[in-house]
Amino acid sequence: MFIVFEGIECSGKSTQIRLLSDALSKRFGNNVEVTKEPTDGPIGSMIRENLKEGGRFDDETLQFLFIADRADHVHSLIRRAMAANKVIISDRYMFSTIAYGASAGIDGNWLAALNSRFPKPDIVIFIDVSIDESITRLEKRKGQKERFDKRETIAKLREEYLKLAGQYNFVIVDGNGSIEEVAKSILMRVEQALT
Repeated sequence: MFIVFEGIECSGKSTQIRLLSDALSKRFGNNVEVTKEPTDGPIGSMIRENLKEGGRFDDETLQFLFIADRADHVHSLIRRAMAANKVIISDRYMFSTIAYGASAGIDGNWLAALNSRFPKPDIVIFIDVSIDESITRLEKRKGQKERFDKRETIAKLREEYLKLAGQYNFVIVDGNGSIEEVAKSILMRVEQALT
């Protein structure tokens, strides 16, 4: 099974992925593989450097880098894990490229077409938090701000994600509750998909 987590900035994906991975590892043992985009590979490292405010690449070039990183990710990890019947949990995937790109003014249909040959996940979990909650969490986060860490950008991003949710049948989970409540809701939906 291929599970993808998506969400706006500081939606709680990392925490929920860890909790879901722990829960599924009790059932599937070592057959659970957690991954992320951008990856830790050379293209992913270049992306992370250019996500910082003042990065040298424009938004369109950045999305091409994400697609190249994804192609390598699919080739080197995802297809191999799928062939081995592992449970794959990815922190972001092609939907991030479409949503972030569209929020920056790039044609979302074009971005979707560029990503159309990648394997489709079995379930996409979109953790939905309010703009205010996202901003509050961002303000507590240490480190350099990224180019998407602005209220108006996050609002547009959430709007684009909600459009994609309808097109791709995302499972939308309310991320404004407690960590435990969100985790319980996610596990329930994943278990439904597993049966």
